[in-house]
Amino acid sequence: MTRQAFAVLSLLGLTLSCPAQHTRKPAAAPPADTPAASAASQPTDIVKVDKISYTGTGAKDYSPTDFATVTGLAPGNVVYGDIQKGADTLANSGQFGGVEFAMDGNTLVFKITAATTALPVHFENFAWWSELDLLRHLHGKFPLFVGELGGKGELLDKLQAELTAMATEKAGPGAKVEMSMLARPGEPPYAVAFLITSPAITIGRVVVPGSMDVSSMLAGLEEQMVGKPYNRDHDKELLSSRLAEAYGAEGYIDFRLKGFEATDPRPGASGFSVTLRGTPEPGQLYHVASITWTETPVFSQAQFDAASKLKVGDVAALGPLEATLHFIERAYQAQGYVNAKATATPTLDHEHGTVSYVVSVEPGAVFHTDGV
Repeated sequence: MTRQAFAVLSLLGLTLSCPAQHTRKPAAAPPADTPAASAASQPTDIVKVDKISYTGTGAKDYSPTDFATVTGLAPGNVVYGDIQKGADTLANSGQFGGVEFAMDGNTLVFKITAATTALPVHFENFAWWSELDLLRHLHGKFPLFVGELGGKGELLDKLQAELTAMATEKAGPGAKVEMSMLARPGEPPYAVAFLITSPAITIGRVVVPGSMDVSSMLAGLEEQMVGKPYNRDHDKELLSSRLAEAYGAEGYIDFRLKGFEATDPRPGASGFSVTLRGTPEPGQLYHVASITWTETPVFSQAQFDAASKLKVGDVAALGPLEATLHFIERAYQAQGYVNAKATATPTLDHEHGTVSYVVSVEPGAVFHTDGV
């Protein structure tokens, strides 16, 4: 891959431009021996710069200090080659779709175009640091990193090298960090992931304090999770969803898990084990204000009233609600609607701690049995 660099110089003004070489779509890195621009093509003129401005769609996530740190440029008498070098640094980072610059009077203006796809970065199992700590550290080290990557470029390689050095400091020599693209089957990537692949980081314990006894649920969850590789996003989602089910079964519909983290990385024979911790926030206890069903030829209002396990004034527990929905589905299935799906749409009244449900069913196609 080659890079064009060109300049148009006139007695009335100086216009300079450096096309970016990377977009936010992952691409192959340019060969290491490809020069940014030949020295012969770069004027040696001194440009008087009173102000430097960074504009365009690609500049909105960064401060002037971020750009100044990366380009090394400051107002004053600036050599053209230094401006070109600063633009090359921005282009080679992989964060932008285009980088152009020009003089507007005595103002040096960079026009920076955002790359077409920005992918968030996930830190899968860096148990010694919180995600916020990692973001702060890496932004301080590399000002163009604000939690996203625009594509294959020097910044991606620098992040991997820095994360490897950090992992080595905590886990010892031989620590390895790999980068991968996260994507669902048949879909484009949705994130870039960094993962410590050596030594192994596994789950040792799951600790969740709280006012409600979820010990039996946690015991089963620990049996499922302990000894498995630690993955921040996956494990947070799993623990949060299981706890939401447990609390929701008791009427705490607003439950959320706060402060999820992996703590106490402890060395073992085959790597490190961590303790997963999180603080349940149950929210308020909800009661049923109303539960509405519009009768159908298959299931009448009287049948619904008799079948409903959840009554007005009851705690809005998920168990009775799910039992009611399953009863409706079975009634439809008995009439040939084998794919019938019943749902309950809630409307929460936070002020009074009540919930109103509208129950409905999507019957699907009716199936008939051929005679034998």
